[in-house]
Amino acid sequence: MTNQHNVQIKSILNRFEKKHKKDKKKIQCVVENCTTRAISSHSQQQNGQLKVIQENSKVYALHDNLCNTYNIDDGELDFKFELTPISKASTFPGLCNFHDTSIFKCIESGLTEKITETQAATFMYRSNCYERYRRDRELKRHKFLIDNTVDLISYQNWKSLKDKYENDIDDYKKHTLRDLELSYQQLENNQTPRYIHIIVSGNLGVSCCSKVNMHLDRYSENLDSYPERRIPSFSFNIVPDENKTHIVLAWLDKDDQFSSLLKEQTSTNDRIVPFINRLVFCETEDLCIMPSLWDAIRPIHRTKIMKFMEHPNTRGFFINTSDVPIILSNMNIEKVINH
Repeated sequence: MTNQHNVQIKSILNRFEKKHKKDKKKIQCVVENCTTRAISSHSQQQNGQLKVIQENSKVYALHDNLCNTYNIDDGELDFKFELTPISKASTFPGLCNFHDTSIFKCIESGLTEKITETQAATFMYRSNCYERYRRDRELKRHKFLIDNTVDLISYQNWKSLKDKYENDIDDYKKHTLRDLELSYQQLENNQTPRYIHIIVSGNLGVSCCSKVNMHLDRYSENLDSYPERRIPSFSFNIVPDENKTHIVLAWLDKDDQFSSLLKEQTSTNDRIVPFINRLVFCETEDLCIMPSLWDAIRPIHRTKIMKFMEHPNTRGFFINTSDVPIILSNMNIEKVINH
């Protein structure tokens, strides 16, 4: 693709970002039968977990505006972490003010030595809300590119974009929307989730809210064994405070048959440390980092992290946990609760 084509594609991406900024103001609350406009929610509590890792009211967060990350010289995406005010970090239009306040109150009033089943279920629901917004935005961006590049790129590339979009739409309906519905039903019906709660001494300096495939990169190898080919997943939340850091992995009871990897990787402290480092730095797009922690990471390790965070088609499909840099090395694990 020529440099001129790359300039045009960047312009298209810029048009989408401007359009999406306006459209976000019209998004409705994800709670079923609620027609109230969604507010700008935090997937990570601003006055809680983000406040304790901020420096000068800022954290490093992944910059995901594709227009700004698109390199017109080579047509590649240059993702990076940028200093972001905590008022703007990890925000998304998910729920209306009433539902955002009432549903998440139980996880924003402080965590104890043993979280409740309701708190674990609420973390899972919030992760699914955030995932739903991100996937919906990616699909709209993808469709915008298809509609506006038909005369700009080769038919083969355009057809590839279109085919991927149609597959992603199908996955979105099968997995993302279904998981959101199931996690909300779990909350409504007081159903017991499965979860692992890890308590670490001190503030780890990172915070996140994510949804991760149960078998990580290798979910495709297990696809035929999943009922209705619905990919089972778990939510992954790191919630630091001044004295401790809570790590919560939660999944639906119906998916417990696929949780052997999670239980194995959290069975001993020497496995927990590399596994949590992998989840934090390779498997989440909603990661906030204390500035001094990110600044202290060696450049070679930063490059590795950014490579691992790329799409599997770009970085190569499988990541070996042993290849992931151990950034969070001083993890004094106090307790592991397997529920």
